[in-house]
Amino acid sequence: MNDDNSKGQMRQNLNPSVEGVFLSLILLASLALNLWNNNFPLHYHFDEAKKIHFIKESTQDFGHPLMMLQLVRMARSVFKGSDVLFLGRVISAILGTGIVLLSFLIARGILKRKYALFAAVAVAVSPIVVIHAHYLKEDIIATFFMMGALYFFLKFLRKDSRNHLILLGVATGLACSSQYKSFLLFFLYSLCPFLVPSLIKSLKKYFKKLALILIIAVVVFCLIDWPMLFDFKVLIKGVVFETKHAFHGHDIRFYPLDFLFSFHLFHSITPGITLPLTLLGLAYIVFALLRWKSLIWQERILISYVLLFYFSTELMILKPFPDFMRYMIPIVPIVLNFSCALVQKIEDSIRSGKRKYAVYLLAVALLPSLHDTILLDDNLNKDTRAILEAWIVQNKQKTIGEGYTTKNKGLYKTVISLGQIDIEEARRAGVTCMIASSFMYDRFLWGGSLKKQKPGVYKYCEQYKRIFKYPYIEIKPVFKSFAFSNPTIRIIRIAEP
Repeated sequence: MNDDNSKGQMRQNLNPSVEGVFLSLILLASLALNLWNNNFPLHYHFDEAKKIHFIKESTQDFGHPLMMLQLVRMARSVFKGSDVLFLGRVISAILGTGIVLLSFLIARGILKRKYALFAAVAVAVSPIVVIHAHYLKEDIIATFFMMGALYFFLKFLRKDSRNHLILLGVATGLACSSQYKSFLLFFLYSLCPFLVPSLIKSLKKYFKKLALILIIAVVVFCLIDWPMLFDFKVLIKGVVFETKHAFHGHDIRFYPLDFLFSFHLFHSITPGITLPLTLLGLAYIVFALLRWKSLIWQERILISYVLLFYFSTELMILKPFPDFMRYMIPIVPIVLNFSCALVQKIEDSIRSGKRKYAVYLLAVALLPSLHDTILLDDNLNKDTRAILEAWIVQNKQKTIGEGYTTKNKGLYKTVISLGQIDIEEARRAGVTCMIASSFMYDRFLWGGSLKKQKPGVYKYCEQYKRIFKYPYIEIKPVFKSFAFSNPTIRIIRIAEP
């Protein structure tokens, strides 16, 4: 199970002190990107308002475990009087940078030092990580602790010690306290004897230690999520709701076979890390699977981790608009490690005089990711909804708007979706404008082209088509829509004022 010699060879060619300087600069740049423009309005993201209510009122619906809420409550008790939204977003930003550090530490197990640094850069500038590190949401926090659990799992396998066992149990408990899907980590741990052949010789001993890890994780989970023990009815209601949500889908149902299990590959990972890095990471996975027997055990575990969380998510019909890509965040850092691993293998396969071109290839592949992240970050506070609100104030017309247009009370009446509005009835009531958001109408226009949807999906799709026959003004993002930021807004005139 120990590959110290090969690992030592992989780490050569970079002075440790130089490595430390570069890593520090990468982490500082990551934190700067994560904090930049994180003061955008609360109402741009529906879920944040609910989270703030839970934090302030010490309540919860148990749709998710309580790690994020507890972290912000703890920070609030230390920084008294601080804005809850600000604290929550800063915690997300810091843990987003923590993901970069953990990605580097994991990468050092399979990559040379310089490529481990490149892997850290790739995560630090990936749009999917940076933009989600701006939200008060569980995804970045869960990914940080899942990466921590993965890191300590690799350390535990490399050196079976009591300290590593305890750290693995604690990290796993923290991950499970962040999102329920983190419990899949135990499936990965149980699968490990098939990935690390040397464990077969001590299988009974391994599973005894795994039982101890489970006990520690459960204790940690209970220490963080203790309110569950005193509000059991709400807990059951929350878990049942989330379970049904996962298996019955959101508004639109995306069946895995309809997309040949590639929905998240094309619609989440590719826009989330950009096409060049996606192609490199995917090529590495295919290459590794073809030569599975010759892989070192660390590579087998990391590939199994990616495949486990990717396909378990693909299997569910739940891919909720507007930000289904967040479900892929836990595997993105490892996919980016694989992108760098492929370039390292290319470098190793060519003559020494030409090896610098492999580094150039990776640097060029990183540019689209950096480009997208900077533009997306810059436009977080130049959202299309701000332009819309200025238009509404200036024009002062009787208006109905749907979700993801604005939550500012008093501007106009808001409904969940314009698909539920009768146009003629609205005209009789004196409504002259209707406002639609691509975060809402895109899901129904897409869903209307798919089979086996709920009847309401087709009804809403046809309603949007009728609405869009009226003249409209379109407010497009300066760059593009991403996650919960910058939807395309349509102001549809259904009658003259």
